[in-house]
Amino acid sequence: MTLKTIQGGLFIVVDGPDGSGKTTQAELIRDYISKKGYKVIQTIEPGSPHCPECIEIRKWLQDPSIPKTHFQELEKYLLDRSIHTKEFMEPKLEEDNIIICGRWVHATEVYQGYAGTIDISYIQQENRKITKKIMPRLKLSIFYDVSYETAMKRIRGERENLSWMEQKGKRFFKKVEEGYRFLYENQKPPKRIYLIDGEPPAEKVWEKTRSLLEEKLKIS
Repeated sequence: MTLKTIQGGLFIVVDGPDGSGKTTQAELIRDYISKKGYKVIQTIEPGSPHCPECIEIRKWLQDPSIPKTHFQELEKYLLDRSIHTKEFMEPKLEEDNIIICGRWVHATEVYQGYAGTIDISYIQQENRKITKKIMPRLKLSIFYDVSYETAMKRIRGERENLSWMEQKGKRFFKKVEEGYRFLYENQKPPKRIYLIDGEPPAEKVWEKTRSLLEEKLKIS
């Protein structure tokens, strides 16, 4: 069977706080598009499995035993994004793939900017330098909104040890949650960011996600 393509490729981002269920939804989106016969690839930031150097950056970022400033975090995230963009995403979009990425530029604006100490406009400027070739291919950026209590219950149910970010506590998480809502509410046209309640069970969240995909992607 010949896989269907979209000329120039298509880019979808799945984002939200830790424990929001974005990874599960990204997998469901991948399967949904794949079953329609399209070329689709799933990846993540930081630590794309398609880029060995990014995997090592993710290990450093997640290691709770290594203290990090917001600027040190940002440097690593931008390095990861630069490698991921040039070595993987740009070539794959040129091959007319649909790419689904877990987290992207908005996560950096939220975690190191809104919830951190770095000016968001500076982060956006640096992100634009890296992503200027693929930003036009961004069709959807879906944020999953979830409470701290629900997120931590899910994380604790999956593993005992928390990552560096997950250890920052409720106050930081609330700022992250506010940051995603701020970006959603203050986005400029064309509208690409959509907010979905991540509190219900995964199958209920998927119903809303699928409805959004059917409305916005219009792929047959």
